[in-house]
Amino acid sequence: MSADEAFVSFARNVLVPEKARRYEALIATSRGRKKFLGCLYHDFDDAILPACERGNDYTAISGCACFVFFEPEGFGAAFASVESAYNKLSDRDGWLILTDDGSAGVYRPENRWDAERMIARQ
Repeated sequence: MSADEAFVSFARNVLVPEKARRYEALIATSRGRKKFLGCLYHDFDDAILPACERGNDYTAISGCACFVFFEPEGFGAAFASVESAYNKLSDRDGWLILTDDGSAGVYRPENRWDAERMIARQ
C-alpha cells in the first residue's frame, strides 16, 4: 500500500466523514499535501472520531512498517517500524505515524505532548 492509500484508508475509518473527504481531496496534489501537513499542528485533532482513540500504548503496532506525515520529513516518508519512526520524532510535535496498511496510527498535535495517542479503526 502506498502512503496515499494508507492515509485514505485510515481517514475513512477514524476521522469525521467531512474532514476525511477534505483531507482526501487535499492530498491529491503536492500543494494540498503541504497544506495537509500544516493541518497536523491543529486542525487534525478535531477530526478524530472519539471512539477510535486508543490511549498511548503503542506496543501492538511498534514493529509494523509505517509512513510518517510530518513537515520536515514530508508526506508519507517510509520507515521500517513505528518504533523507529517514533524514536526519530519523539522530541518533535505536529506529526502522524501510520501503519503501512492504514489500520492504526500515532498522532501528536503541536505543543500538546500530553494529547499524543494511538488511533485505530473501531
